[in-house]
Amino acid sequence: MSSGAHTLSVSFEDVVAAAERLRGVSHRTPVLTSRTLDERVGARVFCKAECFQRVGAFKFRGGYNAMSRRAGGPAPARRCGGPLDLG
Repeated sequence: MSSGAHTLSVSFEDVVAAAERLRGVSHRTPVLTSRTLDERVGARVFCKAECFQRVGAFKFRGGYNAMSRRAGGPAPARRCGGPLDLG
């Protein structure tokens, strides 16, 4: 593990461009709060409920954003069964 400052490799313009690519494709998911969680950690906690995406996965935005930037060629296929994948 290295020490020292880390440079953020994503700019504000990158975020705006990603949001534009996702416009009309992904659901706007709610931000949830919990007084109990806030009290336990001593701060306000905001939980983004990405489980409410159409595909029920938090990785949808990143995956769609990456795929939509492809310049052509064959589209990669990917499968992830998560922790319950037995195959």
